[in-house]
Amino acid sequence: MNVFITSDLKLNDVSTATKLGLTAGEYNQMIIKKWNEIVGKEDNVLILGDCGSRNITIIKSILSKLNGKKYLIDMESNNKYSRKTWKWAGFDYIWRIAPYYKIDIEGEEFTLWISNSKEELGDKEFCCVGEKVSKEIFNDKKLNVSLENWDYTPLSLNIIVDIIKNYKD
Repeated sequence: MNVFITSDLKLNDVSTATKLGLTAGEYNQMIIKKWNEIVGKEDNVLILGDCGSRNITIIKSILSKLNGKKYLIDMESNNKYSRKTWKWAGFDYIWRIAPYYKIDIEGEEFTLWISNSKEELGDKEFCCVGEKVSKEIFNDKKLNVSLENWDYTPLSLNIIVDIIKNYKD
């Protein structure tokens, strides 16, 4: 089982699709294909930020085709639907609090938060955020995990640790 972290799926979003020269349907199919190429059925995917818009039934159909257990984090960006509706649409878990992982970087233990609302970070803390927090890929110890920054695929925890190592030096 692997852990992946991503944000800003924007499923069924016409504006996002149009920027890529796609229809919303083509955009949705691209997400499914790229996601399932790297995420296995037993993997866990933590998702921040804007999950989708317009028709929740279409979003449900898309989520059902995405591999892995899906954890929705940060309800603020997804308040267009209730927690109950998001659960119905296909999220396995919905978290109101920011989860974190203890990660090892060159023998030192760091905390990796997954949150759009973590403001202050200590010396041994990093944070995965969505696009509403930072438009830059890595800024002030915050890694933007928005799908559009990573070829529309979720990032594995191992890749995130490698990215942080490179930026840390």
